[in-house]
Amino acid sequence: MHILIGNTVSNNQPHEHISFNLIVANTNGLTVKGRWEQILSRCNDFTALVETHCTEHMQKSLPFVAKDFHILWGAPIMQGARTGVAALVKKGCCWNTKIVSLTNSPCEKYFNIGRLLLVQLFYGKGNRSILIYIVYGQAGSRWEQSKKDELESMIAAITQDMNGRGSVPALIVGDFNIQISESNLLQKLLFTKQWYDANCLGSADEKVKNTSHKNNGSRIDFVFANTMAVGLLKTYQVVPGVLPDDHSEVHVTISLPRSTQVRYVISQPNQHLSTPYDEIPHE
Repeated sequence: MHILIGNTVSNNQPHEHISFNLIVANTNGLTVKGRWEQILSRCNDFTALVETHCTEHMQKSLPFVAKDFHILWGAPIMQGARTGVAALVKKGCCWNTKIVSLTNSPCEKYFNIGRLLLVQLFYGKGNRSILIYIVYGQAGSRWEQSKKDELESMIAAITQDMNGRGSVPALIVGDFNIQISESNLLQKLLFTKQWYDANCLGSADEKVKNTSHKNNGSRIDFVFANTMAVGLLKTYQVVPGVLPDDHSEVHVTISLPRSTQVRYVISQPNQHLSTPYDEIPHE
């Protein structure tokens, strides 16, 4: 008889690392007919969705056609609002995933208005995790000072919240609706190496690609990493999205230890084999 126990591996066996694929996608409204199905067909391990336009009713109805994914919703928005954030996590790609409460955090008000969601993924032995902040910045922040000020207040709140959680790898991803050159705070965070831009990992061609294609185009969709997460970043690419004339998607890969379980043979209790669950022969 075999017993499979999750979240533990042999202390003397190193983890096998795998590529974990993350996508940042501006959906321009999941309520548009066929848009949800388009998004699902493109999802990989983790997809950060911004500008979902999803009310409480839509959040309750859409999951019925996403059986292969966990859906983590941000706060539902009012009818007609053009905000909303969410995450799609492929089942089986990590040990566990959950929404982290932002109650009493400096980020709380941004969660409440549908502009911010904090997700935690557990991987490896199950006792390691990464935080992912999903951001949707205020449209018009590039031109209106009041909106830029509000966006930078949200960025500052994220930085404060993240620093308060200790030495945990964290990514800050989404549509910021502002270019780095237009935000003094983003420039400061990057210059002081508090945040790192995954764009630096792209090829020469990828680095100059715009992510928004309105007007003359701009790069306003980002994947940033804190000091603990920057070493996990491996690749960066900009890919046409579901609305190629509106937004492209940002695709990155990060290296995470593969989830491993222990196979115990009861007849020989002192022997065990640490191996990925999907490679264990089942009798």
